Amino acid sequence: MRQTVVTIAVLVLCVGAISAQGPGPEPDRGRPEVPSLDDQDQHHPLGEKMPEENYAFKPTPEVRSFGQLIAHVADAQYAFCSPVLGKSNPAPGIEKSKTTKADLVQA
Repeated sequence: MRQTVVTIAVLVLCVGAISAQGPGPEPDRGRPEVPSLDDQDQHHPLGEKMPEENYAFKPTPEVRSFGQLIAHVADAQYAFCSPVLGKSNPAPGIEKSKTTKADLVQA
């Protein structure tokens, strides 16, 4: 009997301690600002900063060149973003068709 009373008393104290804590801060449920996919000023300047002569640079022969990586990223962005916008891919195959710095920065 005594053990039951002690157990109930401990439970009441625990519930009291838990309920005495105030609610935590309200989480920010606001929607984060998402930049427009049509904003052409949001591109990464890496392609512009690399000199034209280094676009063919490969750290090892079995990997893509810098220019191929830029084209690959452009292909991937068009492939993922075009359906989100409800449009067809305006420039498929950039990695296979464009090789110059001017063409890749434009893409």
